[in-house]
Amino acid sequence: MIVRPLITLLFICFFISCKRTRKDNPTTLFKQIPKPTTTKDSVLSNDYSYYGDSILPEYKNLVAYLIKKYDVDTCAPMIYQKKNLKEIFEGLKNTGDINNDKKSDSVFVLNPLNWCEYDDGQAYYFTDTTLPRLKSGSYCSHPANFFRIQDIDEDGLCEVGFFYSSCVSRYKSIKVFRLKYNLWEEITVATFDILTQDPENVQLESLVKKISKNKFIVKSFIDDREYWDTVSIK
Repeated sequence: MIVRPLITLLFICFFISCKRTRKDNPTTLFKQIPKPTTTKDSVLSNDYSYYGDSILPEYKNLVAYLIKKYDVDTCAPMIYQKKNLKEIFEGLKNTGDINNDKKSDSVFVLNPLNWCEYDDGQAYYFTDTTLPRLKSGSYCSHPANFFRIQDIDEDGLCEVGFFYSSCVSRYKSIKVFRLKYNLWEEITVATFDILTQDPENVQLESLVKKISKNKFIVKSFIDDREYWDTVSIK
């Protein structure tokens, strides 16, 4: 007497479960999202043709290569106003030779290429494509904030750093990275209080000094104090 009601109940639960699964299917939801459309005054974030023609005309092939390499096809592109892109682009900064190929490298900043990168902020890109881009985690990044450091771990590649700003607060930072297995690895972060030190009046390169192989010092500014921290690389 109990078997038939139990079978009926299981069938109902299975039917509801299947219906719910189809309703919440990510693929179905994704297909419902309309494709972004632009006007004559706007452009898609991954439109390398526009970047090559209007933002970096001297580096058309480079920009096309980088955007194709890093853009994720499954992520929806963002929409930017052309006027804003031109106004915020600050050109390239010569950093000197980072990868020891006897050629000077340059860096520039681009906004996220799609919505998947929104939380990653802007990224630093290099004219030498053997150097991977470096995501900043900020929307207040500038080529002038980026600098090359001595080869601290003596692996033939220079370490790099940049002045990090969250766009708000008096507390910024100096972030130092090394290239490990073709990925940028953060080594240390030093506090930079702009009420203690005006970033416009300091050379960023002078804030990181190599002591010996795998060891360096980095300067911090906080609450009217200045001090050096010693950092060892493992």
